[in-house]
Amino acid sequence: MTNWFIENVEPILGAGISMKRERTLCKKRSEFQEIEVFENPVYGKVMTLDGAVMVTDKDEFVYHEMITHVPMAIIPGAESVLVIGGGDGGTVRELAKYSSIDSIVMVEIDKEVVEVSRQHFPQLSAGFSDKRVKIVIGDGVNHVMKSPDDHYDLIIIDSTDPNSGSISEGLFNADFYRNCHRILTYQGMIVTQAGNPLLAPQEIKSVKEKLSKIFNNASVYSANVLTYPGGYWLFGIASKGHYSFTNINRDSLKELGIKTKYYNDGIHRASFALPEYVNELLANGTKH
Repeated sequence: MTNWFIENVEPILGAGISMKRERTLCKKRSEFQEIEVFENPVYGKVMTLDGAVMVTDKDEFVYHEMITHVPMAIIPGAESVLVIGGGDGGTVRELAKYSSIDSIVMVEIDKEVVEVSRQHFPQLSAGFSDKRVKIVIGDGVNHVMKSPDDHYDLIIIDSTDPNSGSISEGLFNADFYRNCHRILTYQGMIVTQAGNPLLAPQEIKSVKEKLSKIFNNASVYSANVLTYPGGYWLFGIASKGHYSFTNINRDSLKELGIKTKYYNDGIHRASFALPEYVNELLANGTKH
């Protein structure tokens, strides 16, 4: 009998994502969640957390490049970056490509995710060995609450979805965003993953509304991530300054010596062009 992984995206509506397990490489229960790594003939190695796909060899670069290079193109001269979550290491790997960054602090609540990634996804976790990277095993909400004012230039929220009772639920509320605003420098910026607008419309609407009330400028951009529910993923972005998010305020990636597989300047600008149903969703009740 074929062994299949099934992610129940929307159990009530009867929707899901399935992948064939050719071989299970790791399956364990950490203090916080169930972690599994298996091999698939199309996607390569796959990591899931509590039955939801987090990364695959095939398409991880799309998500990690878009959550990193979009804000790094907008904010000039970011030197200090905080990553909340991101235990697989992909976001840290992309940040480490910038020589202008002096400090990268990654706060991951589940140390087992970090260790599993080190073992099974060396291409993802390669950035952990960079001397500028500090890994903190702990709660991201508490870390932000205890951080000093005007401390980080960029905060990236690379977390799991904010389901009720999940370990990431606190990373999507207004108090957390207000503390992020406080610890950001005057030019500071925050980016957060925000889900699929068809399967979880209230998630992105809530993120945009909260960011718009707290920050001077807030917007939403998108990327196509093959193995995430719906294949179309949104990110919330907000800044203390009045940036035009489609403007690119850095040297070219070629001049910076940075190689990417998905992201480029054209993709950057195009990612802020959203389908009309998303525009209507965000406009309905959102403060501008």
